[in-house]
Amino acid sequence: MRVVLSPTPEELERLAALCGELSFDDEIDPRRDRRGSSRKKAERKAYQLCRQVDETISLVLAGADDPALRELSVARVEPARGASHLRVWITAHPPLPGEDPVDPAAALESVERAAGILRAEVAQAITRRRAPELSYRFLPPEGSNP
Repeated sequence: MRVVLSPTPEELERLAALCGELSFDDEIDPRRDRRGSSRKKAERKAYQLCRQVDETISLVLAGADDPALRELSVARVEPARGASHLRVWITAHPPLPGEDPVDPAAALESVERAAGILRAEVAQAITRRRAPELSYRFLPPEGSNP
């Protein structure tokens, strides 16, 4: 329980002389003020998890047996509904001259077939009790027509 005592008139005058204008939190020690820190920490942890998932899925795709998966890479990972569900944006490597571009539907189908393996690899790589649910979206490569 936190008790805040109202300052005396003399203390208010002393405070007014020390600062330009008084605010409601002038009597609070900033080392003890924790407003918003838990939200910031949760947000930081969610983005830390996104980075871990990005690195893990990128490694798995690069070393996959399926050539369709090796043509893909992770564009970004973002929290969808907190840290329990992440949205993974997959993109294809730009095609070489003379090659056909990767079909987005086929690419997503390949990723969905490997979704269990990808989530298992993510579960091994992160330090959480539960692996997050992953949903996949396709992001066309830059310079291509979607």
